Amino acid sequence: MNPEIKSHIEQFLSLKSIAIAGISRSGKPGNAIFKKFVAAGYDVVGIHPHMTEFEGQPCYSSLNRVPKPVDGLFLITNPAITLELTQQAIATGVRFVWMHNMTGIHPAWGESFTKGNTSVSEEALELAKQAGMKVIPGSCPMQHIQPVDIFHKCIHWVNERKGA
Repeated sequence: MNPEIKSHIEQFLSLKSIAIAGISRSGKPGNAIFKKFVAAGYDVVGIHPHMTEFEGQPCYSSLNRVPKPVDGLFLITNPAITLELTQQAIATGVRFVWMHNMTGIHPAWGESFTKGNTSVSEEALELAKQAGMKVIPGSCPMQHIQPVDIFHKCIHWVNERKGA
């Protein structure tokens, strides 16, 4: 993995206040990621246009509505929503943004799966970088937050071997 991205992941995981967009009422992967951050002791708020609470934690319709500053924003959304929330993150002073893509930072496998399941927006990535934010354009925190389950250990192993 690129040393700069590895450093960004370590820094992101050292944050305490994180907003997570991509949770849902229907049990999407964002729900598991949200629960993993909560279980690991992070101060987490959800971003969802139609929910006010998730798993006992507050949810807000947009990042602009979160009443306290957050240090990081994790996105498991479609790229258009990623762009919109990255713009909000810039406007609210968020320092880190992580755009989910299970197959890594530079996907070298699972291309057909990645195309329909990535949160990475190239436009959002460029805007965030221009704004001086630290950006993780891919990967998944489930591969990094301990304890890591066997599925995510395997995905991490494949990503490392493929240079993703």
